[in-house]
Amino acid sequence: MTNADFKLLVESLGFYNAEAVRDYFKAIGFNESINVRPIQYWLNGKSVALNMPIPDDVVEHFKQLEQMKIELSGQEKFKRNSFLYKDKYLMWEKFPELNGLPCTYLNQLMVLVNMLHGYREMQYCSSY
Repeated sequence: MTNADFKLLVESLGFYNAEAVRDYFKAIGFNESINVRPIQYWLNGKSVALNMPIPDDVVEHFKQLEQMKIELSGQEKFKRNSFLYKDKYLMWEKFPELNGLPCTYLNQLMVLVNMLHGYREMQYCSSY
């Protein structure tokens, strides 16, 4: 996978910067030895990245998240959902299967749900 492909993949999942990817890795205990710097190289496509290839397990993990997004888009609870979250803990409480993921993952999931199953007006949920 090229750096450009990787950037498209992670952004389609709601990870818009290296810190978001790193925070996610920490939250789920995955590849905790990877620092922010290599992730920045992967996302920016710097020539230095040629010496820091994207590990296969990282690529596979994000491909699995994309597959999960597709599978979740068919579930009734997401078809009925009309809320986006700014607080990840609120989102995780409502959707435990998204635990560790940023709120922007749900945003991307809901874009897909709306495209597949019809538009619904979304609103932010900001309290319990």
